[in-house]
Amino acid sequence: MFRFLGFIAFVSLSVLVAVLCVRFAPGAGREVVRGTILDHETLRPVAGARIAAVSRQMFVPWDDRSETRTNTRGEYSIPVVPQRWTTYRVRAEGYMPIEISPEPIDRLDLQLVHATAKPTELRAPRVHLDQAHSSFRLDLSSGRLVAGEDYDVAVGIDPASDSMVVVEAGPGRSLQLEERGPWVACWISFPSNLMWAPKSGYVHSDRVRRRSGPLLCFVRRDDGPSYGAVDLFPKAFFPASPYADGWDFDVVWNTAGGRGLCGTERMIFE
Repeated sequence: MFRFLGFIAFVSLSVLVAVLCVRFAPGAGREVVRGTILDHETLRPVAGARIAAVSRQMFVPWDDRSETRTNTRGEYSIPVVPQRWTTYRVRAEGYMPIEISPEPIDRLDLQLVHATAKPTELRAPRVHLDQAHSSFRLDLSSGRLVAGEDYDVAVGIDPASDSMVVVEAGPGRSLQLEERGPWVACWISFPSNLMWAPKSGYVHSDRVRRRSGPLLCFVRRDDGPSYGAVDLFPKAFFPASPYADGWDFDVVWNTAGGRGLCGTERMIFE
């Protein structure tokens, strides 16, 4: 009896595996996603742009990958597996790379921004702030907390009111706070949120409500100029319990001294 049940279970499992292999095998049941790639400034087509689509699904041990290039009109078509989480990676000479994972779609039109920084020129360390700190100074180029007089930005609590965070530029620097974010990094971007930081508006210091939303702080070294950015979470910068281990935040710095920065939720350029 048990042998018979075991045989039935084995047969059932074999059939299930066969069905899954047919249903989820690489390339099975593909649908075509089409789109056009344009230059953001001129709205002219970008020919020869490389588009890669990588589709994944939970509990499926392989990815489905497709690659193509745009034609002279900037048009492309690429097969993907429907109902899977698909990441599209777009690369073109002279443009910032794009990596985007939208909901399942049948068309994806994108605009590329001219590169002002190469991804290899951008450093994006994560900095740890211990809970014992009531203020800190940060050097963006190294991504480290510093104690000396040479720093890019200082952050602290206003002693007169714990509801305010004071952000101050270091010597020879100026800064600008923007409600963009959270998180800055240099490996992914979402072109639907393309924005630019204004060329003016830099100040020596600024004050932020601790209960405000996440911010990005742009720091300019006035004698460079060189630029960097740090994400600010005013409510959590000086955390109380249960954040006993403190708080982590991200920094982006252009090692080549240029102005191009790229953020996880928005591309950021000066």
